[in-house]
Amino acid sequence: MVLPIAELLLAAGLILVPALVFFFRLKHAAHGSGHVLIHTGQFRTLVPFEGSFSFAFFRATAAAAKSIIVLNINTPASFVELIVSLLRPPFSGTWYSTSSWYPGWLGLGPGRSLTYPIYALPAWFYVGRGIDALLARRRVGTGNMVLSVVLAGVAIAICCGLRFGLSPWEHQDQVGPYIEGFALWACLFAIPLVAWFRQRLRERLPENLPT
Repeated sequence: MVLPIAELLLAAGLILVPALVFFFRLKHAAHGSGHVLIHTGQFRTLVPFEGSFSFAFFRATAAAAKSIIVLNINTPASFVELIVSLLRPPFSGTWYSTSSWYPGWLGLGPGRSLTYPIYALPAWFYVGRGIDALLARRRVGTGNMVLSVVLAGVAIAICCGLRFGLSPWEHQDQVGPYIEGFALWACLFAIPLVAWFRQRLRERLPENLPT
């Protein structure tokens, strides 16, 4: 239970806190007027104050997406995103994206920084239970061990496929974070397997001790 909560807190720290800080900065800069003038290098943006929180939220999610931390630690969310996009009926209008549960104006990268921490919760629960088993707080059944092998194997296969099966031109299309993410999750998914081996070793150890 600790890992999913920690993952959500990290996502909140990367998105909600910067969004609120920037929103209050915009509120202070507005001085009660209806617009806020934002300078970004050589460009200036005039933001209506009623849309300042949306702008601050977009800025925070875009920064989180650029940092790739959210993507790296929540790579299994890409499978949930695929399932959601296949099962969910399309919405008319522009408020919701047609493939994910986030406002369409956020865009793909910032939207993923918002939805991936939620989509990856089942994977974090699974890893958390594996860590509990590794610490001898619970047992690992044969089915759980097989699932660990399958998940780790799939993660390794995808990681190797992305690393060695794509051309250099295709590697430029933001593939790097997925390679790193699946490599990380291959190790995390293998935790229940390691716990199962330790469990078997503990069960057999007394049989080998002299009486």
